[in-house]
Amino acid sequence: MKFKKFLCLTLTTTIAFTATLGSSASIFADDIDIQETDGSQNFGSLILEKMKNEYENSNDNTISIVDSNNSGSEISPMWNAGTHDEIITNNYSGYIPEKYIDLVMKLCRWCDEPDRIYRADCMHGSKNYVASLKFLWKFAQVIGDKNISGTYSQLSANAKNVALAQFDNKLIKKNNSNDEYTKLVDLAIRTEAIINVYGKAKTPEERKYLIYGVILHLLGDLNAHRTIVPQFMVDRATDPKYAKSENRFEKDDFPDNWGDIKSSVQKQELSFSSIKKNVPESKKNAIRNRYEDNPNVVPNRVLAAETMAEYFMHYFNSGFDISILDNIPYANVKLIKYTRYRSEAL
Repeated sequence: MKFKKFLCLTLTTTIAFTATLGSSASIFADDIDIQETDGSQNFGSLILEKMKNEYENSNDNTISIVDSNNSGSEISPMWNAGTHDEIITNNYSGYIPEKYIDLVMKLCRWCDEPDRIYRADCMHGSKNYVASLKFLWKFAQVIGDKNISGTYSQLSANAKNVALAQFDNKLIKKNNSNDEYTKLVDLAIRTEAIINVYGKAKTPEERKYLIYGVILHLLGDLNAHRTIVPQFMVDRATDPKYAKSENRFEKDDFPDNWGDIKSSVQKQELSFSSIKKNVPESKKNAIRNRYEDNPNVVPNRVLAAETMAEYFMHYFNSGFDISILDNIPYANVKLIKYTRYRSEAL
């Protein structure tokens, strides 16, 4: 499938992503529990906000700015109007009906608010993210089926059971010494709870869009957390031409393990979520903000997240299709452990 390249964003705000890390783990350990900070924004919400404002400003040739103080969002992206993708400008309402946009965006944001949605690591890309995406995809289809009757709790339990039945827990457990299947079950329980808490008085269609929000959150987090650090970030660390570039490593950030960082990047074994492993506690926030949380570092991550969201919305009714992850159409965006996760989940 041929994908069109979306307009790149220049962000005037930081998108915050954090990871809960064990101090005894290897710097290259990828199966870490990922958690986002309260009040933070995520790529999923960013993408929806951008799509919404591109559509609303599609006939405007001026610069469009989303004012975070007036929009109720902490996102303030800027981009040049007039170069909107025709799929978004012509068919925006075909993906998500206007009356459901706020519902989707709320759930997408609430995944970062533990007082709204109890934390589940797999919502943020931890463990087998292919299985997580496949589960949510099926759950959304089942919960949105108006031909299935029952109370909201019966419907959510049924959707959970049908979505979990897709997986061979022995296969997922076979190659792992940790709790990947347990984490998937935890995601299932949290997803069921979302319907039980927020979907009581909703229609099947509305319940489906509640889960849309969770899926878009996950797609954004995949690109923020689980993509592999490209080689050029190491190469530019000693190149004076890139001294002021954000797309490079600062060697001083890793005084004790720079050699290991270089080796891991060369082997394509370092994900963005693992950069800050084993750095002093006092430096973790700075490291996270400088690399993993910074959308200006490998900005193709934002473009990939946007394209995945468009792909999901366009093909949702056709059933689960992993093609967008098989062929991410942007340079320097590659998911960690994808081959293994794909074989276990499919």
